[in-house]
Amino acid sequence: PEKKNLTKKKILIYVGLDLLGDAIIKVPLIHSIRSHFPNAKITWLAGKGETAFNNSLSFISDNLIDEILENQNIGSKVIELFKPPKIKQEFDIIIDTQKRVLTTLILKKLKTRLFISQTANFLFSDIKPAEKSKTNLTKQLLSLGQLIGASNRLKLPIIKANRHTKELTKKIFHKTLHKKVSICPGASVEKKCWPLKNYIEIAKYLYSKKLIPVFFLGPNELKNYEQLKKEAPFSIFPLQNKLIKTPTAAHTYFLSKQSLFGIANDSGCGHLLSISDIPMITLFGPTKASKFQPYNSKVNMPIEAFQFSNSTKIENIPVSVVKKTINKLLRTIR
Repeated sequence: PEKKNLTKKKILIYVGLDLLGDAIIKVPLIHSIRSHFPNAKITWLAGKGETAFNNSLSFISDNLIDEILENQNIGSKVIELFKPPKIKQEFDIIIDTQKRVLTTLILKKLKTRLFISQTANFLFSDIKPAEKSKTNLTKQLLSLGQLIGASNRLKLPIIKANRHTKELTKKIFHKTLHKKVSICPGASVEKKCWPLKNYIEIAKYLYSKKLIPVFFLGPNELKNYEQLKKEAPFSIFPLQNKLIKTPTAAHTYFLSKQSLFGIANDSGCGHLLSISDIPMITLFGPTKASKFQPYNSKVNMPIEAFQFSNSTKIENIPVSVVKKTINKLLRTIR
């Protein structure tokens, strides 16, 4: 087991833009630092806008972050290099999660005993990793934590559902005796979405194996709700349940934890399933699994479109391959 550092260190973690997708990929980093430094005061500094950890992901940050500073306007303008830093307090460790040289130079003006940044291949960092930087974005961030002793092998996460969420989960799934599979058929852009008819075929295949498909439909996928309900009527659509008036990321996170595994496009919803720490199958079209594959501590199987043709069009992934991958995953986890 990892040896914890029980000192009361003051740690500042700087992020630039930190919208939902950007923030989710940083969850393993914060979790690893909090696990290694349980007594630390962790300050999350969003220099260039808001952070999802102060709204949609507050159910995660409440457990892991002590102080959130957002909309701080730190790290964007050359003039900041010639002015006293806005933040006066001294930190034991500053971790810079972005890679823009100007921003890193501005952060270097803050008082700290140890400064860590991967900008310009760790040129401005007080310590550097021994091995070459990882391609995967989440693993790159985890390597920053490793420099101060945090682990890169995590059992994610340590976030407990409150009583209301537990009761809601029971009510939504109360008639379901079979094991469930979470599915995120959407993504922020259409070209990252595997065709809906394929997801319907996969839903029928799962049902034939006595597994219940659980579709998580965001605002962009509401147009598909009626078709999915009609063609896969055995499925569950938790975010459309009348018990949930306003669906949130927390609903997706806690409800997906009840599943045997998840299937998703490369999307924010897929990353949410992944940090709920269920085994995953992720479908990649125009994006690369090596860079964007979500992180969890379970089985994680990517399928990439370019493996089946010279194109990165996600529709090139055959349904038969996804079925085979499901069978392979079931053999692994059962």
